[in-house]
Amino acid sequence: MDEVRFTIIVHAHDTDPFLFKKMIKSISDINYKNFELIIIDSNQITALLPSLINEIMPRDGRVVYRKARLMNEAEALNAGLRLMSGDYCLFLGQYDMLSPSLFAEIERICISSLLPPENSDIDFNILTKAASGDRLRLWKRTAPDLIYTDYDEIVDGTRMNPHFEGGFSPELLCQSYYFNRAFAISIGLLRRVGIFDTKYIYGHIYDYLLRILDESRKNENSSERIRIYHLPGLYYHLIKRIYNISAGKKIDKDIYIDLRRAALSYLNRNGFMRKLSNEPDSGIWAFGRETNIEGIRKNDYILMKDDDVKVNAFPKAIADMYSYLKEKDVAVVGAKFVNKGRIINCGFIYDENGFIYPACSGNNSRDRGYENRICLTQDVSMVDPSFCLIDEKIFRHLGGFNTGMLARDAMLDFCLRAISRGYRIVYDANVTAQKNEIYNGSSEMSHNKLLEYYGENGSSKIRFSDGDRYYNPNLRMGVTNYFI
Repeated sequence: MDEVRFTIIVHAHDTDPFLFKKMIKSISDINYKNFELIIIDSNQITALLPSLINEIMPRDGRVVYRKARLMNEAEALNAGLRLMSGDYCLFLGQYDMLSPSLFAEIERICISSLLPPENSDIDFNILTKAASGDRLRLWKRTAPDLIYTDYDEIVDGTRMNPHFEGGFSPELLCQSYYFNRAFAISIGLLRRVGIFDTKYIYGHIYDYLLRILDESRKNENSSERIRIYHLPGLYYHLIKRIYNISAGKKIDKDIYIDLRRAALSYLNRNGFMRKLSNEPDSGIWAFGRETNIEGIRKNDYILMKDDDVKVNAFPKAIADMYSYLKEKDVAVVGAKFVNKGRIINCGFIYDENGFIYPACSGNNSRDRGYENRICLTQDVSMVDPSFCLIDEKIFRHLGGFNTGMLARDAMLDFCLRAISRGYRIVYDANVTAQKNEIYNGSSEMSHNKLLEYYGENGSSKIRFSDGDRYYNPNLRMGVTNYFI
């Protein structure tokens, strides 16, 4: 129906004509009409880009071209924002490419957001007609503010390195630029957050995402809470070139420094700072929060710990987990479990039938894991009940554990109830617990109880059939997880 309007902003500078043409071609191939492409050109050669654009998209009124003085990308994107007329905006690298079906998928997400879960079978075309009746565009009231997708890399023409992400994790975002440019942001959220900070040469988009986190923290208990949606699938293609090794290393180092600087600024202004790692080869900057063992209030939390579990630096571990639990929207914090140098679990994942799998089981405990699943603290759907902290007030508010279930089923049920109320479950990568690889299994009776709540006919708005929001459906499910 082409109901949602999109704006694509591209900053062209030191442009390679061949790669730029491929980007334009990917835009012309999009199976959607209602979009505009804004190109801010700061190349010194004046006539280069107009001829390339006209060759691929001749006399196409959707292309807005502006010649500009030499400027950094943050300044160029700010200039583009002043010209945009779309409902959503994407900031495309000058050589990057989009999937032809991306805009249609985002439109489906926006229109379908009007539906309550129990009515998801309504015909999409009928819904679209109703949503746009009298041009009221009712979907704008319920559609996500930020939609991000998975991406891969194209290196000298070869597609590789798919980055399949999970559900949105504030903890993960402030330690890595984990979904890169592969996102669309609504005009409403753009107005709230403002323009790009021009002091960042490479880190301006990442800084912008962190400022969205700031905005989210301001409104976490209000109707203004930011709605963020993950669209699984490789809809964005990041172009990389093999260039001079010494020059490439310098550019990569400068990019890392600028991104890390943006992360440091976010952590400092939110009072999270204790230390920030420097890992340019891995592209991450893990951090530890401020911990104060003396400041822990034992009445604030419930400690769950099995007798056979040994925790490294126990008092410090409690303080570290407590620092996350102090966040108003965190219900449970769990640890990394290891045995003889191997991962037992980094939390758990559930499948479409409600069966539970240990994340990264069998991996070397020193590995980073797929998409840094082992080494970075992040949001998950469930942690190990053998050792975790639970917010005492939230526990009481949700009615505690379901006594009709065994340990792991009861923990999954509690975590899903917490998530359905807007709370978060956090896996703390800085805390390590050790135990033998003993699985607290389920039973038919216990599992059937889960299905009563989260099966197709269940009473919860979370459905097992929708899959684990923090596990990408494009990754295979099994005993060992997070591998392609």
